[in-house]
Amino acid sequence: MAGRTVDIGRTEDGVVEIRGRDDIDLAAGLGVAHGHDRILQMDMLRLAAQGRLAECLEATSETVAIDVFMRDLGVARTAAADLERLDPASLTLAETYAAGVNHALRHCP
Repeated sequence: MAGRTVDIGRTEDGVVEIRGRDDIDLAAGLGVAHGHDRILQMDMLRLAAQGRLAECLEATSETVAIDVFMRDLGVARTAAADLERLDPASLTLAETYAAGVNHALRHCP
């Protein structure tokens, strides 16, 4: 990633190891690792939190019930409001992590 010094490797057991100069580099590396290894899980959790499982997967009574519950609970609204209240340092970490995920989506097989 441009401007980042990140080394991502794996142990012989497949556990991700991330090395960087600072927390920002580590956030970028973690984003890349999650984008590579966990994108399906992340996407499913995003859809569930937004109450969009029935829309994007299959509209069954179960997915509709989950969607209604999650929309009533307001998880996506709360997350958006929390984002607005982040201090600059935390926002930088979150944005750098997201950039790492996006990098993995563009460049990793």
